[in-house]
Amino acid sequence: MTQAAVCPRLARLATRMAALAGWRRFWCAVGLGLLSSLAFAPLWVVPALLPAFMGLVWMAAGATRGRSAFWLGWAFGFGHFLGGFYWVGIAMTVDFATYWWFLPISVGGLAAGMALYPALVTWLAYRTRF
Repeated sequence: MTQAAVCPRLARLATRMAALAGWRRFWCAVGLGLLSSLAFAPLWVVPALLPAFMGLVWMAAGATRGRSAFWLGWAFGFGHFLGGFYWVGIAMTVDFATYWWFLPISVGGLAAGMALYPALVTWLAYRTRF
């Protein structure tokens, strides 16, 4: 019995997500990363990890080059860490009048740097066809 025979709706969704390209692929990965960050404190919506990571795997299966797999992982990681590092932004509000300009740099820059780790993992998974 094939996967498509078990659940045709999921098979269609997986095919559609694997076929995404360009900015739609990027923003979908960022959205899935944000969804995965709901699993952490203070919300603890752990079941959100299942659709988030399944979407990432489906989209990674549609990667045509190592570069696209890398940027897919980076976009997912950026969304994940952007949602997860909200507490860094809250720390900047202690003296908001002085440090307001550093808020997007601290949260966005930290998320962009940490997103290199999921990017390397998706690139490595693409290279090894794991």
